[in-house]
Amino acid sequence: MRAEVEGAVTAMEASKEQVTAGVRLSDDAHMALASIQTAAESVTAEAGGVYKVASDLSHVVQTVLDAAQTVVELAKQNDKAVGDAAMGSMIVTEAANNVAAISQETAAGAEEMSASAEEVSASAQNVTAFVLKQVDNIKDVNIAAEKLKAMAAGLQELVSQFKLEDNASARGASDIAHALKKAA
Repeated sequence: MRAEVEGAVTAMEASKEQVTAGVRLSDDAHMALASIQTAAESVTAEAGGVYKVASDLSHVVQTVLDAAQTVVELAKQNDKAVGDAAMGSMIVTEAANNVAAISQETAAGAEEMSASAEEVSASAQNVTAFVLKQVDNIKDVNIAAEKLKAMAAGLQELVSQFKLEDNASARGASDIAHALKKAA
């Protein structure tokens, strides 16, 4: 019987050591889970920050798109106005040329009429030069508007590359991408 008691004591000591080792493993597992939980919370916070940045960037892109559209519309209006002004300038130039022709045909007061016709012609040429310069300026504005629109499209593409793990954030990012595509 003594051998059985000694065997039981030995088995109990072995069990005690296994329990102690199990407790240590359990404590280690608890610490590992706590570290994992802290890391998960950190990743969630960072994902929220990325979502906010993506959302802010989406608003900026929309503002740029709106501004680009406004510039394009104004450029079209200016282009039409310049065309109208050019037509008016051509009419003024033609009228000045008619006045010059009439003044040459009229002998009486030729010097006075000739001087007036030259002034009108010079003014018409100044107006024509001004209109041509404005046409060049409008072309530059149109080119700048197209570049601005291309930059906005590039920003939209950059924003659409953000992908989020969190379902709510992913839905928000999807909504942002959808809104940006709609705005383009």
